[in-house]
Amino acid sequence: MVVRTVEDTWADHKSERPPPVVTSDLTGKTIIVTGANVGLGFEACKHFATMNPKRLILACRDQEKGRAALADIGYAAAETWPLDLGSLRSVVSFADRVQDELERLDVLILNAGVINFEWGLTEDGYERTLQVNGLSNLLLAVRLAPLLLKTAKAHNSITRLVNVTSEMLYYTGIDSALLKSQTNVYKAMSEKEFCVPPDWNNRYPQTKLIELFYTRSLQAYIGQDAPLVVTCLNPGYCYSNFRANAPPGVKQGLEDLEKEYAYTTEEGSRQLVFGAVNDDPEALKGQYFSMCKVREVSDYALSDEGWSMERRFWDDGIEILGEKDEKFKAALAAIARVTGIRGMQEVREDHEKMQRALEAAEAALATARKDTQAERERAEGYKAQLGELEGQATTEAEWQKKARSNFCPTIIVAFESRWDAFCDVFEEGYRNLRTEYLELVGLKPHVSNKKRKSAEIIAGPSTVPTKSDSVSVNSGPSHTIQPRRKFHRQEPTPSASADDRDPPTSSPRDRPELSINIPTEVDLEGSLSPLTSPEPDSPVPETKRKRNMFEDTIVDVSAKRTLRPQTSSAPSRPTWNSLKR
Repeated sequence: MVVRTVEDTWADHKSERPPPVVTSDLTGKTIIVTGANVGLGFEACKHFATMNPKRLILACRDQEKGRAALADIGYAAAETWPLDLGSLRSVVSFADRVQDELERLDVLILNAGVINFEWGLTEDGYERTLQVNGLSNLLLAVRLAPLLLKTAKAHNSITRLVNVTSEMLYYTGIDSALLKSQTNVYKAMSEKEFCVPPDWNNRYPQTKLIELFYTRSLQAYIGQDAPLVVTCLNPGYCYSNFRANAPPGVKQGLEDLEKEYAYTTEEGSRQLVFGAVNDDPEALKGQYFSMCKVREVSDYALSDEGWSMERRFWDDGIEILGEKDEKFKAALAAIARVTGIRGMQEVREDHEKMQRALEAAEAALATARKDTQAERERAEGYKAQLGELEGQATTEAEWQKKARSNFCPTIIVAFESRWDAFCDVFEEGYRNLRTEYLELVGLKPHVSNKKRKSAEIIAGPSTVPTKSDSVSVNSGPSHTIQPRRKFHRQEPTPSASADDRDPPTSSPRDRPELSINIPTEVDLEGSLSPLTSPEPDSPVPETKRKRNMFEDTIVDVSAKRTLRPQTSSAPSRPTWNSLKR
């Protein structure tokens, strides 16, 4: 994309001069130039008169000025026809006359344009600058396109339709709110609230942008293979009569710019002649050129919004002109038949289908992004829960170690029961949470065969709780702790001289409270009951799956047999000496 500023324009005018005028043999050909009595159109007609066209028609609003221009040109085959672009009725009459009187049309140059410094409406109800520079030129182009194509086919040639625009299209855009409005854009832009500063200051550049729009649209409608070139050009900033009706301050500013930067009117007209007779017409199809070279248009014209606005101006212009001129739709149909391509309606329908597909894809992408974000947040929530559970497990393990080394036997018994309950709840719930977390992030929990067999031997066959299950212990509170890895009680460290050690002096009040919410109803009697040897083929009872620190019997749960015989009698109450290992 190209970004150009006003400063770039003035710098180019200082450093570049237009190339010399190109010439061609126009014998037998017919040329129409609008706005030809003064300015660029008049100078272009003087150049064309030297190329011997069969007919050179000057389309002018003021016939007196037109006849004066004919006298200055001095070409016998030149003539003037009335045309007022401020009236759609006048444009229709001119088009009808062309179709009735001309057998061929080789070049049509749409040069006429205006710049208004005050808001005003035409007899058709549209803002004058908008209608003259845009709507009327579109009507004339479509009405005369069938004759241009007919001429090209009959004479095996390439005909030309040349629009005169301006480099000012680089510095403007169209209000995007018009795309969402149901009102016809030409009608909306003709309302007075759209024609007040600062928006009004952009009206002339906007009409030049609209000329670029219908240049591209018309070329696309008739097709690139058609023997008709539709192009637009920038003549540069030239001496002109545009400043004649300007307010005093603006008029003085324009005069100062002309003295500093302006090309002569004849230099600017060379671009019109180039568009009409250059020897590489195919390169100009649907293009904008300046200094006899095709140029890239503005960023806005190349943007998605610019293309959408172009289609909107084409559709709304076709709607208006179809109502104003009964032959307009027939002209559109004639273009489609001659070129053998589909009509603009079919092209537009295809585009709308693609647009709907694109919108659906964008909506699906937005939904996927939203779902991904929700899953990411959910995963982060699980991660935070895992961290909290790890912290609780670590805390419980530390208190277990302290209890075994510092607390009295009764406190140890109570703690052992609470720790067993915690482990039962924690190991199942944590495993479930870990599994769900890994599935959420796209991984599968890995359990080795060795760990799986060990778990089956220790816990026996059981149903793995789902993520919605709750685990209750001793009819205490329902725990829905969802898991990660299994934590086991740490075995007390053997003491070398436990008999010589004095009993601890710590009291229960010295132990800080535990931080995890687990059942407080503990069966101390069951915890203190002695272990008995299981039958050879009987499963290990639930109370014998863990080693009891107050008894001398160790059960080998993997082999389901007693390794060391049980003593004849177990102590009814634990003593401090029984804690040694």
